[in-house]
Amino acid sequence: MTDHPTALAAARERLVDVNRRIAAHPLNSTGFRRARALVGTMPEADRTEIESALREQGLPSLGKQTKMLAVGVTSLARLNRKRIRLEKRVAAFG
Repeated sequence: MTDHPTALAAARERLVDVNRRIAAHPLNSTGFRRARALVGTMPEADRTEIESALREQGLPSLGKQTKMLAVGVTSLARLNRKRIRLEKRVAAFG
């Protein structure tokens, strides 16, 4: 049988680590989030205008954002599923 306090402490420790990894994920970076927000504010603009605005602010280009999403969405989703499982586990101990 698993020692309740030890298992709870281990689950909390893993949850802290997962939350840290989610916060440090490239798709949660300030630059990426600002770039996505900027693109969202320009629905009528053409690609050239958007790229220019991104470049002026030193933000990732549309191409770079697409690559970041293609590569990063799976790992971020995996981390979020792990976070949800750990939160449920911690809550079950409580």
